[in-house]
Amino acid sequence: MNTENKLSDKILKDNLPVYFLGICDRYSTPSIGTADGGGKFTRQDMIGLRTITSEVIFPLPADNYYIVLQIDNYRVQEVVKEKIMLKQSSNGHEVGFIEISSFEIVGGGSKFPTKYTISVAKIPGIFREPGEYDLFFREDRIGSFFISHSKALPLTPARLQAIKSDPLSAKHVKYELRCNECKEVLQIQAGIDKDDIAEGVIWYEDLPTEFKCKCGKLHIPLHYLKENMHYLLGYKPSPFTNSESMERNYTHAKLEEIYRGFKELIENEETTEEQIQKYIEENPFILNPFNPRLLKFKADATTKHKTDFAIYNHRNELVLIEIERANLQLFTKDNSQHSQLTHAINQVEDWLLESQRNRYGFLNDLKMDGVSIDDVTSIKGVVIAGRTKKIYQDQLEKLYARGGYLFMTYDDLLKHLFETVQKLKNL
Repeated sequence: MNTENKLSDKILKDNLPVYFLGICDRYSTPSIGTADGGGKFTRQDMIGLRTITSEVIFPLPADNYYIVLQIDNYRVQEVVKEKIMLKQSSNGHEVGFIEISSFEIVGGGSKFPTKYTISVAKIPGIFREPGEYDLFFREDRIGSFFISHSKALPLTPARLQAIKSDPLSAKHVKYELRCNECKEVLQIQAGIDKDDIAEGVIWYEDLPTEFKCKCGKLHIPLHYLKENMHYLLGYKPSPFTNSESMERNYTHAKLEEIYRGFKELIENEETTEEQIQKYIEENPFILNPFNPRLLKFKADATTKHKTDFAIYNHRNELVLIEIERANLQLFTKDNSQHSQLTHAINQVEDWLLESQRNRYGFLNDLKMDGVSIDDVTSIKGVVIAGRTKKIYQDQLEKLYARGGYLFMTYDDLLKHLFETVQKLKNL
C-alpha cells in the first residue's frame, strides 16, 4: 500500500476536528512489516502519555516534550495544513506553535480516507514557569496540560557525596538564556563548589529575581534556577546540559585509577578496616552500585552504634552498610562462622530490628537530610567482608542465602566497579 500526502493551504468551512491527547516523553515509528507494493507498515509508540507532569528546573525547553493530537479526517477531501498554538494560561504568553495536517491513503487504484490522524510534534520555545498551558486550533481551545514544580533536594553534605558517587555526575554545569532579538545573553553556573567561575558568568545562588533583556522580548523569572539549579549536577538525561555546558566529576582515567587503588588496598593483607573506610569516603564512586541519592558516613543508627555508610537510594530505600576487613577469615578451620563476621551480621540485624520497633525514631536518629518515614519504602542491611577466593563455595552460598540482609565480599564489590568502569569507557 502506497501513501500519498497532498499538501494544500485550503481552509475548510467547517472546523477540522482536532483533539489534544496529551504530552509524552518519547516518540518513535518503528517498522512492523512490508506491504505488497513495497511500502512499509509502521506503528506509533508514545512513552509517558499524560496531561500532568512535574519539573524541577524552569525555564524549561518546550521541546522537552512531544505534543500528541488526534485529527478526524472523515470530512476531509484534501489534505489540510493548520497551526496549533501553545499559550500560557495565566497570562496568554505565546510559547510557540506546530503545524498539523490531515492526509488520505491511496492504494490499489482506490482512495481510502483514514478516519483519523495521530499527529506528534515538538513545539519550539520555552516554558518560563510552572502552571497550566493551553493549546489552540484557530480561535478554539482544544485542550491543556499542567506542569507542576518539584523542589530539588538541598545540596547538603550527604547529597554532595551521593553526587560524587555517580560516575556521570557533573563537577559544574552552565545554563544560558539568550534573546533571539537583541542577542543579550545571561550565563549561569552551578557546581560542587564555587571555584573557577569565568568572567561574565553568574553563580546560580547570586541570581536576581528575574532577567529582562534589553529589547524586552525575553522576560524570565529566575527564582526557580536560583533555588534548584544544583539539581542538574546529578541529573544525566538533562535537556539543559551537554558536553559543552558541563564538566564531569570523573574522567575515565580517574575512574580506572580509583578502581586500581581499591584493588591494591584490599589485596594487601596489612590493610585495616579504617583504611578501607577512609578510601571509600575519599572515593564515594566505590558505592555507586548502591545507587545513592543521599550518602552519609558514620551515621547514627542507634544511640550506641553508627553505620559505616547510610544510603538513601533512587528507589526510596534506606540501605545501611557495615564493613569489615578484606583480609578477615570468614570461617574458622572447623567450618564455623568467624566471630567478627557474626558480630557484623548481628549489628546489621539489630539495626533492622530497631527500625521495625521504632521506625520514626530510627530515621530521626539517622538525620538523612529531611527524609521522612513516608519517603522510605524499605530499610535494608548490607555486610561487606572478606574475599571470595578465601572461602569455599558452599560457605559462600550459605552467606548469600541468608535472609534479612545482603552479604557481599570485596571481590563482589570490585566486580561491580570493574563492570561500571568498562561500560563508561567510550563515554
